Amino acid sequence: MCLCEFIRPTWTLLGFIKIILVAALKTRLSRQLVAHCHYELGKLLKFYTKTTELAKFHLENAYNCMKDLGAPFEESRMKVVCLLAELYIDMGLYDSIKAFLRIEVEVSRKYPFLHYKILFLFAEVYARSGESERARSILEAGIAMCHQKGNHVMEAYFRCSRGLLMSMQGGNLQEVIQTVMEVERLVQQFSEEDQYAINNVKSFTYSVQLCHFIANGMIKNAKKTLRKLQETIQKTTENQYVHDKPHFRWLGTEALTALTYILTVISSMQLAQFERAVRYSKLAVKQVEDMRIVHMRVATLGGRRSEEILSNFEMIVYENMVQTTLILGKPTETLVYLGKMLEMFRANKDIVPNFAPQFHTLLGLYSVYMKLPQNASMQFCTALKMNQDRELFVFNNLSLALVYLMEGRDEEFNELFERITPSSLGTEATTLRSAAHFVQALYGYLHSRQQDCKTNITDCLTIARDEDLPRIQALATLLLSQLFESRDRECLKNAHDWTQKSNDHILVMWANYQIFAMQSGTGQLDLAEQTKRNLDHAQAQIDEQRKLAAAHPSHAVVNYLPVVRMGVREHRSTLFCGLGYEYELELVVEDLQNTCTIWIESGIENVTTVPKTI
Repeated sequence: MCLCEFIRPTWTLLGFIKIILVAALKTRLSRQLVAHCHYELGKLLKFYTKTTELAKFHLENAYNCMKDLGAPFEESRMKVVCLLAELYIDMGLYDSIKAFLRIEVEVSRKYPFLHYKILFLFAEVYARSGESERARSILEAGIAMCHQKGNHVMEAYFRCSRGLLMSMQGGNLQEVIQTVMEVERLVQQFSEEDQYAINNVKSFTYSVQLCHFIANGMIKNAKKTLRKLQETIQKTTENQYVHDKPHFRWLGTEALTALTYILTVISSMQLAQFERAVRYSKLAVKQVEDMRIVHMRVATLGGRRSEEILSNFEMIVYENMVQTTLILGKPTETLVYLGKMLEMFRANKDIVPNFAPQFHTLLGLYSVYMKLPQNASMQFCTALKMNQDRELFVFNNLSLALVYLMEGRDEEFNELFERITPSSLGTEATTLRSAAHFVQALYGYLHSRQQDCKTNITDCLTIARDEDLPRIQALATLLLSQLFESRDRECLKNAHDWTQKSNDHILVMWANYQIFAMQSGTGQLDLAEQTKRNLDHAQAQIDEQRKLAAAHPSHAVVNYLPVVRMGVREHRSTLFCGLGYEYELELVVEDLQNTCTIWIESGIENVTTVPKTI
């Protein structure tokens, strides 16, 4: 064992793992040393390889040996418990780990550091299995214990985790703000020894707060919090404290930097600062790629679930860039980012369940831009069937409602009506509430219900002004100007100003069409002629971009509907056809046998049988 540790920095990892294997499996040792060798080997396999089952085997052997050896090996056993819990969570064995942790959580109280770690893992497994209230009660138990012991750092981490959980559950703003205030109070009480944790705790707090603001469309608050997060990350990068004792941290500096870039991209999108969003998206992708290179090195000990985190980061960037390129009128680039998302699905199928609804939503938005209403409604309906997120559910319903309105599909719109009424959305997101008022206003305009239209436009504008939402304000003022048939100069001027701030070329064209109508109606024929020439030129450019995108091989993805056939039954699932690649798929289906039949659509009908576990 000493020899292995001596050669570890210079030899290849495979070499010293092999030596430990020989020591553990080929040599007659005492029970104590056997336990230690299994522990070291399991730990190395877990951190440095992808042989999860083998790591689990050795860690379980170490746990059983240590349990037989009794009290002298109790603390070491708790370390093994933590490693096994992480493995079980990664493998999705939630029920097994719950029973396992219940047995050991009381014993771990003697070892505070390990007890805190077990509590976090216990909360994580409950959160992942959908039992959020139990997860929250565990975190609150951790808060109470740390408060009693005067451990301000750990109390702050438990409070941040509870705030994150509340935010994910759709907790109200007051609860999140209260958590932030409590953590800020705790940070002021950190001792000199705790300085290493200050920036990490602050970054955790600001990230939770910022995500909550973004999800609920609270853009003004989001801008202030983003600035605080950026300043904290800057300090973290400049002053990296070295702490030589075991300690907790939320994310490493590199991951925090990537997260800050991504949150900047999302905030820029909502503020209609699309060029800034593009700039930061490139920084985010580069940061993620650099981190992935580091984590792929055999001798590098990456953070837990680092690959999952990096893949999620990258998908979120591409998701936002699909929307940005559409708004900027670059549908061919949109297809490039959709292709990148599909490459990510191929490389890591674990992320498919989390991003499948978003992907179909994005296909719907692309179809709308390409003037393919049937494809758009098909994709939005597919996203609705897969969706488990309330805000995305509302967004897809609103998008579908707009398609139905513009196609004159009143019967289908009426079926959606109750779901898109602002008072019954079931979400506090101001962006969605303002969008719902706009859809209702558009419905009133198209059906000559002027008073309903004005009322909803007013409500839409009130929300948009309060939160500084330029695109929604542009849409509402344009519709109001349209309602006045472009006769109200002041209203039209406001509409034009907001379209310029929105940086949306389609909205700018809508405003210019209204200006052209006003000029034609007031006898300003020379100005009207110039405006018409500019409009024709802009329209020709948009049409040309649409033609290029429609001619691209990847454009065929708009026709895609995921279908799995198994026996005589038909299953909708998260299958993904490639954009110019081979068709790829991922699914989870039930079968009475140990196999399931997958229908692969690749130009010809081909049936493949794979193990159920896959």
